[in-house]
Amino acid sequence: MGDTAVIVVLINKDNQQDQAFQHLKTLSDQVLFFYSVVDVQRWLELNPSPSGIVVDFSTTTFQDFLIRFSLRYPQVSVLTLKPSLEHNLSLEIDKFIERLSSPQEKEGIGKVLLVDDSRTVQVQYRKLLERDGYRVDVASDAEEGLEMALSNKYDLAIIDYFMPGDNGAQLCRNLQKHETTYDLVCSILTSQYKQSVVDECLTAGARECMFKNESSDLFLTRVRALLRSVERKRQVEKERARLIGLLYSVAEGVFGVTADGRIQFVNPATLTLLGQSMENLLGYFPHDCIHPIDNIGRKTSFDHCFLQQAYMLGDELRDWRTLFQRRDGSLFPVECSVTLLGDAENNQGSVVVFRDISEQLRLEKNWQWQLEHDHMTGLLNRNAFENLLSREIARVRRSKDNCVLLFVDLDNFKLINDELGHAAGDELLVLLAKRLSERSRDTDYVARLAGDEFVVLLTHVTLENLPELAEQYRELLQETTLVWEGKHHRVTGSIGATIIDQFAESIGEVISQADQACKQAKLKGRNQWDLYSHSAENQTEEGNWYQRLTSAMQEKQFTLLQQPVFCVSDVEKQVGVNGLLRLKENGSLISPALFMSNARRFGVITDIDRLMLEKLAEYCAEHADENSGWFAVSPSLESISNETFRHDIENIWKGSGLNNNQLRFELGEELLYQFPEWKKHLTYLQDQGFGFILSHFGMNSQSILSLPQLPISAVKLDTSLTRELNTSIPRAHMIDAIVKIARESKIDVIAPHIESAVDLELLSARNVDQVQGFHLGKPIQF
Repeated sequence: MGDTAVIVVLINKDNQQDQAFQHLKTLSDQVLFFYSVVDVQRWLELNPSPSGIVVDFSTTTFQDFLIRFSLRYPQVSVLTLKPSLEHNLSLEIDKFIERLSSPQEKEGIGKVLLVDDSRTVQVQYRKLLERDGYRVDVASDAEEGLEMALSNKYDLAIIDYFMPGDNGAQLCRNLQKHETTYDLVCSILTSQYKQSVVDECLTAGARECMFKNESSDLFLTRVRALLRSVERKRQVEKERARLIGLLYSVAEGVFGVTADGRIQFVNPATLTLLGQSMENLLGYFPHDCIHPIDNIGRKTSFDHCFLQQAYMLGDELRDWRTLFQRRDGSLFPVECSVTLLGDAENNQGSVVVFRDISEQLRLEKNWQWQLEHDHMTGLLNRNAFENLLSREIARVRRSKDNCVLLFVDLDNFKLINDELGHAAGDELLVLLAKRLSERSRDTDYVARLAGDEFVVLLTHVTLENLPELAEQYRELLQETTLVWEGKHHRVTGSIGATIIDQFAESIGEVISQADQACKQAKLKGRNQWDLYSHSAENQTEEGNWYQRLTSAMQEKQFTLLQQPVFCVSDVEKQVGVNGLLRLKENGSLISPALFMSNARRFGVITDIDRLMLEKLAEYCAEHADENSGWFAVSPSLESISNETFRHDIENIWKGSGLNNNQLRFELGEELLYQFPEWKKHLTYLQDQGFGFILSHFGMNSQSILSLPQLPISAVKLDTSLTRELNTSIPRAHMIDAIVKIARESKIDVIAPHIESAVDLELLSARNVDQVQGFHLGKPIQF
């Protein structure tokens, strides 16, 4: 083999053929061993194609890889390791190396057989053809010409008509009798034009008649035209062979249907997916043996079978979902496309491509579940709960059957997060969600709205049993204990209740009333429950959020904390800062989770976001010499969607003295799609140089697939992906997929909530770009 020849070996780690592979190493010192498809694909992306590949055929994963590899690298020699080769593996390796070492004869167009009894003609035309680049062999009569044609491969035969023995026409007939020469292109060469000779030669199979008195240029023009036709035919045959190979290698089922609706051909995948044999399909109507039912599983007649009529009417379909039937009668969901051959006026049949989408439907169901549920606790999320609450309010108005909404808020949850860390806080939320779900009835609904705020919708409740139910939930909170690092932490919570009757107004109003009742319960001393009372609302100092928020803005009670973001390859290198907004009251810092919903309700959220941006710009201006990385803040999508706010951003940031690309806006993925024109707004700001970070990323498959099209600078992984990474292979694979797509799109991947050295090591192994969390740096005052 040449010095640059490389052999790739893809085998299982437990393969026992060590001696044979040692033999392979002695034959070539450039043998690369891989034990997973992912590793060999990465190598192929970075290196030229190998000279040969050896693949262990003991797993279907390796078999599927080889199919894809062979389509991409058809010129690479392949050796497959099968159980039947165990005793002869060394011999097979020797043959494989011999194939790599032997020079490959290059296939070319232009080998000509010249048959003429005249020595002068032989010399004249041989020189003429060779000067034009063709390889020429010469025979002196028909018998010798036939013998040479049978033992060699020629692209064109030029045959003299008048020769001793058989004439040129007879040689054409003889060539057509043999399997190896029946398609050899022949041209008769004669000294004079005689119509009878021309007719005889063309009837005998000659493609052309040429005359010795023609000019050399005309002769060569005719030869070139004939050889071009040979080349075109060969290319068509190669393409046909390649298409047949593709047809037989694809995982999708493919079958052809004639214009009258009968099955004409099938590929192996069709037989596998249907569990059928060829004889049970060819010549039959697909309605009879593939889809005798409709897309909801009902039996249909021939005339009412949608797909069968599409074949016969020449209709085309794309991504049509229906049910196919296996030989044993079982049904499975498919997605199929029907492509017409010819056109509507000249229907030459159809080609049907289908695939089993059982797994896809399962994933879609899972994705739908994820869209409607909180990733951490598994409860309904706010969007899904509000939709459910809207339907329940409508039902109550019709039936006059009352419901009760409980608003549950943990007491002093912030202390858990601050003292024990976010991981402990998450553990408490999951524990509480589990206990609330276990306590609820089959007709009740439990959801997590945000942070430590939960709601329970109790259906079919009378006023008489409301106090008992509310007290039971309060006791449930009181009996909840968080065990963390060997210590027990008592938990209590406050509950607000509101009655949903036929006079209930909007969703927001109902949730607001329950929230207000919860605040009333907290004023009683926490670990209490209270029923919403309109008269008590104005008396609740804590409930007057509009006054609190406007006063906080006037008295500069809003402050920013900073948490550093580090490069994963060098955790001493800070690349950015997350700005965290807090409300300072009575010496305590209040999280946005507790006041942003009220800011949104009272229409002051954009004013708060503007104040936050101004404070950051002011800080950056005062510390201009220290600022080399980027700064990120989390404005609301209402503000980003506000045209005035978008125009103000650039003017405010000019005061920082930093470049626009040093400011990033962090937005939650789960909220993004609630705003129809979000992409337009983000693109507008991106065009000005500002960046975006999409947080809580990774649980919406649509976002993952659309990542290359998103106008963002980075994604921040959802904690549900990074939690329990050491024991969850699916989570690791999901992060790997996100990292690969993001890297191809030049988007950074940030892993938040790094609580320990183990977390850092696990996320570093997944090749994320940046990290942040309590283990690396807690939030501090700007």
